[in-house]
Amino acid sequence: MTPRAMFLLFVCTFLLVPASQARTWLVSKTDPRGVKSFYDLDYDRMQPGDIVVVRPGVYKEVIQAVNGIKYLARGKVFIDEIRIENSFGVTIDGFRLDGDKKKRQTGISVVDSKKIKILNCRIREFEEGISISRSQNVTIEKVLINDTERGLFLFRANRVTLKRSLIAHLPPRRDVVNADVGIEINGGSIVTIDHNTLVRNGGAAIVANGADRMKFTNNIVAFNGWGLQIESPGNRIFDHNLLYKNSNGDQKESPFPGTPLPLSKGIHFFFNPAFVDSEIGDWRLENKSSASKKDRNGSYLGAFPPVPPSDEL
Repeated sequence: MTPRAMFLLFVCTFLLVPASQARTWLVSKTDPRGVKSFYDLDYDRMQPGDIVVVRPGVYKEVIQAVNGIKYLARGKVFIDEIRIENSFGVTIDGFRLDGDKKKRQTGISVVDSKKIKILNCRIREFEEGISISRSQNVTIEKVLINDTERGLFLFRANRVTLKRSLIAHLPPRRDVVNADVGIEINGGSIVTIDHNTLVRNGGAAIVANGADRMKFTNNIVAFNGWGLQIESPGNRIFDHNLLYKNSNGDQKESPFPGTPLPLSKGIHFFFNPAFVDSEIGDWRLENKSSASKKDRNGSYLGAFPPVPPSDEL
């Protein structure tokens, strides 16, 4: 056989061998086609790109995420905790986590991992809602975090984006007024916090210590203790944020203790955001809210779009 014929045979053989396809695994309390517990999944056969679909139910378990797997909750899926450690390419989408602050738990923890997505989750009653340590390329989007001591904690995390998310307390905590913080950042760089609503955090909406190249834009920061507490500014962009009725002040910058600096340069707003009903925790904007066309591109500020007029009746 000539070299050319051998080459053509090799190419044809390669093309005829199908590439491995992603598999879908099912976890369900009622569907016999799946398994009833995450512990019963066949982890030895899982491959990066596989999808774990979870049907509605209360699962008193901890998900220990597997490298490259997408976990998709379909309906109301309650889970105790989610842990992502030394992993790459994990997606967590649609889960509800109800914790117990007395147990000093973290809802979702990410440690030494890369390319992680946390989407459409609801997390409440934890010591920490989400903790990101020594990880990079993490996206958190459309997440609701309620009644935690720290909503989001970043420790030496790089390239983290939080957007279209809510971190709030309802009712505002009066027992330990200065204990709860919406977002705390210790070290790291390239952190983007864009289009979020941070409300009723008694200590501060955000505390940044040593974070470099930080972008904080198009957020609503209202009814907190401090709005923005910047311990060591670094390079940053703070622009087009709405700051309203933060009881201790809208911003505290202190590279040296007791030496506050002026508000960060940029456009900021100080009017009432006009939430639908802050007493019951409806943090959507009223249809006629002045925040509806104030972001850097002429769209709305914060996590939620203005409600249609019919929803206000």
